[in-house]
Amino acid sequence: MYSFKSADRMELGIALASILFGLFLLADSFTIKLGSGYDHIGPRFFPFVISTGLLVTGILMLLEVLSGTSHREAEPVNLSAFGILIFGLVSCLLLLKPAGFIIACSIQFWLIARAFSAGDSLRNAITGVVLSICVYFIFTRGLGLVLPRGILAGLF
Repeated sequence: MYSFKSADRMELGIALASILFGLFLLADSFTIKLGSGYDHIGPRFFPFVISTGLLVTGILMLLEVLSGTSHREAEPVNLSAFGILIFGLVSCLLLLKPAGFIIACSIQFWLIARAFSAGDSLRNAITGVVLSICVYFIFTRGLGLVLPRGILAGLF
């Protein structure tokens, strides 16, 4: 019988979590109502693509772990970077309505770049603001979606 090392157990957990999340997303995709018939892709397309990708990568990782061909050593986890990533995601969710899309996503971009040690903080902040503004206008003006304006409501 094959004994699992801690790295194998972690990969096994990630593989199973990926498969379970892929199955959940796939099942949930079927609850999305179809468009009015003139949609070429439809609203279910991207959830199907993402759930299929999760299932395929999860199954491949599971097969690799169970076959015993995984020979990677467990790398130490950088908990401070992980904490910054979580803080960036949570802060974006909490700031989205009161501060607006542009501010919330700019802060999230800066925090994520900081977690990955992406160099100059000022450059990352400016890049985050520019990207957030571009995405905001693409979604609101180009696609006609409504995104929270927050405290910048008078400017846009």
